[in-house]
Amino acid sequence: MIFFGQKTKYGMQAMIFLSKQKINKPIPAYKIAGELKVPKEFMAKILQELVYKGLLNSQKGRRGGFYLSMNPSEIKIDRVFSALGFTNNINECLFETRELCEKEKCSFCYSWRMFISDFTFMIKNYSLNKIYEHTSYQVHG
Repeated sequence: MIFFGQKTKYGMQAMIFLSKQKINKPIPAYKIAGELKVPKEFMAKILQELVYKGLLNSQKGRRGGFYLSMNPSEIKIDRVFSALGFTNNINECLFETRELCEKEKCSFCYSWRMFISDFTFMIKNYSLNKIYEHTSYQVHG
């Protein structure tokens, strides 16, 4: 199905968790995983991928961990989804009855495409700060 796998779900949860922090300081992967109640090894891989894609920074050592690479208002949700491999194929048939869709005989296809189009617009225009409004935010540095 088109919607989110665990990787996208956990990655978004981690980004939201990090965006809620009043001070943008490194938080170890095991603490993030513990707070979100997700497997720590899987979370560590997801966080590393988000570092590689430029959405997070990491710091090694005793006080190390992961933190946002920019203000949450600058991070659009579609960028997080894309970094985690989520693709939004508007032409994907939900029920895998492609022959009906291609002949435009599936009454559901038009509504589905409109939904996906609206969803795509929303994630391209929605940033992390809209999920959790900040009263203050300090960049780590």
